[in-house]
Formats: sequence, C-alpha cells, structure tokens
Amino acid sequence: MLTIFFTIIFIAELIIAGWIISAILKADKCVCEVNQKVLDFQPVLKKQINQFQITVNTVLLGVDYFAAFVTRKKEECVSVCSRNIITTVLYLFLSTGGKRVFAFADLIISLVKFIKKH
Repeated sequence: MLTIFFTIIFIAELIIAGWIISAILKADKCVCEVNQKVLDFQPVLKKQINQFQITVNTVLLGVDYFAAFVTRKKEECVSVCSRNIITTVLYLFLSTGGKRVFAFADLIISLVKFIKKH
C-alpha cells in the first residue's frame, strides 16, 4: 500500500515537473522572440534618435540665431532712440533758449528712474 502511495506521489511530481518545464520552455521561446524583435528594431531606433538629435541641434541653432538677431535689433533701436532723443533735446535747446530743455531733461530722468525702480 505504501508503495502505491509513493508511486502516485512520484508520478504527480513528474507531471508537475513536466508542466513547469513546459512553462519555462514557452517563456524562453517568448523571450527569444521579443529579443529578436528588439534586435531588429535597434538600428531603426538608432537612426530615429540620430535624426531627432539633428533636429534638436537645428532648432537650438535657430534659437541662437534668433537671440542674436533680437540683440542686434535691440542695440540698433537703442542707438536710434538715443540719437532721436539727443536731436530732440538739441532742437528744444536751440529753439527755446534752454528753459524747456531742463523741464524735458527732468522728465526723462524721472522716467528713467521709474523704469529702473519697477
């Protein structure tokens, strides 16, 4: 009787071991398939990453050029505005004898102080 019991347990262990081995082989097959797909996709992914890097570098160069353009235009605007202000002050000074110039200069100075403060 004990022999039949051990025989049944041994056969059950063999069935369970076979089932576990079968599951491991199926999982190994799935892993190999996924690995092959990853290996096939890797060159495409590298190409896309390189293209993205080129695009990002191009955008960064465009932003740098735009920033340089804005800086140049700002300097030109400041230069033109300062020339216009100097011309206006000289005109007021020469046309009115200087009394209005001092009022205008006070207005400009207070405006500059206000802008710097805020």
